[in-house]
Amino acid sequence: MAKLRSCLTFEVEHTINFLALENQSPVFYLGSGTNNTAEYLAVGTISQIETNTNHAFEQLKLFRKKTQDWSFGWLNYDLKNELEDLNSNNPAQFNNPKLVFVQPELVFKILSREGCLTVQCHFFPEISSKEKIQKLIATVWSKISEPLKPKESIEFHPSLSKEEYLKKIEQVKVHIQRGDIYEANFCQQFHAKGSINPFSAYQRLVKSSPTPFAAFIRFKEFYTLCASPERFLKREGNRVITEPIKGTISRSSDAKEDLILIDKLKNSEKDQTENVMIVDLARNDLSKIAKKGSVKVEELFGIYSFPQVHQMISKVVCEVDEKKDSIDIIEAMFPIASMTGVPKISALKIIEELENFKREMYSGCIGFFTPEDDFDFNVVIRSLFYNATTNALSYAVGGAIINASTPEEEYEETILKAKAIQSLFN
Repeated sequence: MAKLRSCLTFEVEHTINFLALENQSPVFYLGSGTNNTAEYLAVGTISQIETNTNHAFEQLKLFRKKTQDWSFGWLNYDLKNELEDLNSNNPAQFNNPKLVFVQPELVFKILSREGCLTVQCHFFPEISSKEKIQKLIATVWSKISEPLKPKESIEFHPSLSKEEYLKKIEQVKVHIQRGDIYEANFCQQFHAKGSINPFSAYQRLVKSSPTPFAAFIRFKEFYTLCASPERFLKREGNRVITEPIKGTISRSSDAKEDLILIDKLKNSEKDQTENVMIVDLARNDLSKIAKKGSVKVEELFGIYSFPQVHQMISKVVCEVDEKKDSIDIIEAMFPIASMTGVPKISALKIIEELENFKREMYSGCIGFFTPEDDFDFNVVIRSLFYNATTNALSYAVGGAIINASTPEEEYEETILKAKAIQSLFN
C-alpha cells in the first residue's frame, strides 16, 4: 500500500506567476482555470520514468503499480509504432523520450470559486516542510511586479512551401478517391533557431489564448508551451470521456459577424462530415475497453469559442469495469483519433508517407494520473516546443482532409491555427 500524502490548503489572490518558476525543475502545469476547471502544478521529483524502448506501456504499468501516487507526464505520438505494425522514419527535431512520467515532490491543485483561488498542496511531510511549501506558494502566486520580458524576434520556416503543401493535400485526396481512406489528418511543421524565455512566452500565451487543456512542461532542457483546446481522454472511476475536435473557423472582432461565423460552422456539411467520422472512430476505440452497450455520444457538433477560433467539439463516453487498468484504456485509444484518420491504420501509414517530419510529442498527449488511478490527458496541438541547449524551436499545425476539402482552404486553416503561437514573437 502506497503512503498517503498530507494536504495543506491556502487562499491566494493572484494567478500563477510563471516567471517565478524559473528556479524549479521539472515543472508540469496543466489547465488554465477556464470553464471552472481545476489547474494542476507539479514540481520536483521523487521518482520518474523516461523511456524509448519498445515496451513503454508495460514499463509505465510497472511504474504506476510501484508508486500508486500522482504521476505527471507525456506520451509521444510515435508510441503508435508499439501498438501496430508501423514506423516513423522521418527526421526528428528533438529526439526526446517517447514516454516520460514524474512522481512529483509537490502537487498543487488550484480551484477557482466565486472569485477566490484556493490552492491545495499535496506533499509528503518527511520530504517537504510546511515552511518550504509556504515560501514557494508566496513566490509562485505573487503579484507580478515587473513587466513581462520583451518578445523575442524569431523567424519560423515551414517544412513545406505553400505549393508543396497544396500538392500533398491533393495526394491525400487521391488516396481518398481510390478508397484507401475516408479521412486523414495531415500536418506541416514550422521550425526556427533562437533563444527565448519560455516562462515569459507561456505567460503571454495563457493571457492571450486561455484554453481548458493548456499545459507547460519543463523537463531538463526541453520545454513545451501548449494552448490546446482539446481533451484526449479522462477517467473518473468507471466513466471514460473523450472529446474530439473536428471543425474550425476564425473569430471576428465584430459581434454580429462572429455570430454569423458560428452559424456557418454549425451548419457546415464538410465540418460535420469530418467530425462524425472521428466520433465513429472514437466510439470504435472505446468499445475495446467499454462495458457492453455503454458507449454513447453525449454531444454531437457542439460549438465552442476560443480567442482565435470557434471549434466543433463532440463528446463520447463509456463505462468501464472499475478494476480495468488505466494504461490498457489509454493503449486502446492511442494514437488519438482526431490526429489520425479513418480507417486508422491505413491513415497512419499514408500520413507517415506524406509528412516530412517526425511528430514526436505533437499529436501525443500530456496529462496526469491520480493516486486512485483516475487520469486526464489533453491532445498536444497548438503547441511550441523548445530545447534550451540547442535553441531549436518548432510547432506543427494540421487538419482533417476529406474528399470535399479544398487545398487552399486547408492551408489557410493551418495558418489560422498557428496564430496563437506566432503571436508570441515579433
